[in-house]
Formats: sequence, C-alpha cells, structure tokens
Amino acid sequence: MKEKLISFHIDRWEGYVLKERLKLIKGSLKEWHQSDTQNLEAKFIKAKDRLSSLDVKSEEEELEDEEMEELHSFLVVVLSLSKLHYGMQWQKSSLNWLKEGDPNTQKFHACMSSRKRKNNIISILVNDPRRRELIE
Repeated sequence: MKEKLISFHIDRWEGYVLKERLKLIKGSLKEWHQSDTQNLEAKFIKAKDRLSSLDVKSEEEELEDEEMEELHSFLVVVLSLSKLHYGMQWQKSSLNWLKEGDPNTQKFHACMSSRKRKNNIISILVNDPRRRELIE
C-alpha cells in the first residue's frame, strides 16, 4: 500500500494533492476489498477442499516436500480466512445491534443504576467507632 501511495504523483497545491491522493487511496482500497474479501466463502471452501485432499494423500503415502509446504500454507490460509470471516460477522452483528437496538436496554440501565446506588459507600469508620468521616 505504501508503494501505491508513493506512485500517486500529482503536481498542484498541497490541499488539492491531499484530496486527490485520498481519492486514489479510496479507489485502491475498494479494489483490494473486492479482490480480498469478496466471495470469501468460496475461497474458504476451495482451501478446505485442497487441505482435505492433501490430508487424505498424506494418510495413504508420504508427501513430497512441495506438498508438505502446500499443506502448511493451506493451513495458514484456512486459519486466516476463518479469522477474517469471524471478524466480518462480528462487525455485521455489531452494526445490526446498533441499528435495531436492544429491547432490554432501558431495563438493564435501570437495574445497573439501582445496583450502583445500593453499592455506594456513604461513609467509612476511621479508628474511632463513634466518629464517622464522610467521603466526597
């Protein structure tokens, strides 16, 4: 990404250059997003299929060095794709929660406020049991 930013050469005043670079970065990020995260499910299934075929082959016979490297690389790919998928699902659920809200939110806050009032320390006894000092 840094190379891409350097490759954006624009000659004008600095505000215009910044605006144009940000526009070009936005386009590059969209391209990256489409190539990297679109059809995530198909990439995940393809990687898992190749991983399982290598696993079956390893049970039948010993794998060559290239196949072992491929097996390890597909393990990494499957793990990274599953993490990416999990992160995207988490973000989507957070967005849904923010849009739709939670029907118990008002009740939750009322319970927590009540609990806070109940657990509030009003005074502490210091050395002399007959004397109380207030904490502010």
